[in-house]
Amino acid sequence: MLLMDVLPLVEQIEQAVRKLMRPEKIGLASFSNPVPHLHGHVFTRYTDDVNFLQSVGGRCSERRNIS
Repeated sequence: MLLMDVLPLVEQIEQAVRKLMRPEKIGLASFSNPVPHLHGHVFTRYTDDVNFLQSVGGRCSERRNIS
């Protein structure tokens, strides 16, 4: 299975997340590291995120305690 085979499903998930959670932005990431597999994330971004304009997984300028 190729990434292009999975993209329609990812788009459906993204639309459902947008409708349910109403984020400012949606981030999509896919990884295929040493073990051949598809590993993906659909994550929400909000303007009150500590690092809203920075990439997720990038260097954080501030740590936030999430309970």
